[in-house]
Amino acid sequence: MNHIELLKKEGLKENEITINQPGYYTIETLDGFFTWHFEQGVPSLQHFLVVKEKRNTKTARELIKKFLSLIKTGGFTQCIIHCRKDNQRLIKLINYYFKTKPYAEKDNLLWFLMEVK
Repeated sequence: MNHIELLKKEGLKENEITINQPGYYTIETLDGFFTWHFEQGVPSLQHFLVVKEKRNTKTARELIKKFLSLIKTGGFTQCIIHCRKDNQRLIKLINYYFKTKPYAEKDNLLWFLMEVK
């Protein structure tokens, strides 16, 4: 799975893709992947992608559960998710599953702080 090409197909520009940068980690499944790093000492979801052919609510939920499991295993109780303002699918997913609104907005990005239980 070529993560960079998949993200470009979703409309991300080269300078928005952080997969190969030091301190960023990618977790891949058969249906997609997510990239995360630490931001201000808190796990932060950078990229989240379900392969287009397998895109549905169940698959997205399974990938989110994998991310949350990683956070809990690390002993964290909060995480940050940021996404582009034009990514309505991800914003709806965050609002539905985490019942939260963005706490910050900058340069076409929204930041959400989630409590992990």
